[in-house]
Amino acid sequence: MFNLNLLEGLLVIIWVLGVVAAVALIFGRSLQLRGRFAVLACAILVPLIGSIAVIAYAIYRFARKQEQHKI
Repeated sequence: MFNLNLLEGLLVIIWVLGVVAAVALIFGRSLQLRGRFAVLACAILVPLIGSIAVIAYAIYRFARKQEQHKI
């Protein structure tokens, strides 16, 4: 199906956790206001941090490939 390495697999898991947090925020009627803010922060920040990590990883791999081609 897909050939994912460890970091890419972790990115997918991070995105799924963000979506789960957003769904919990929508359907979690029993959460108090403080809990809703915490879940909302997770729904926004978790995928954002994951995206930044993947961009940094892509830059690192690109720089490493450029370094290998110079040799």
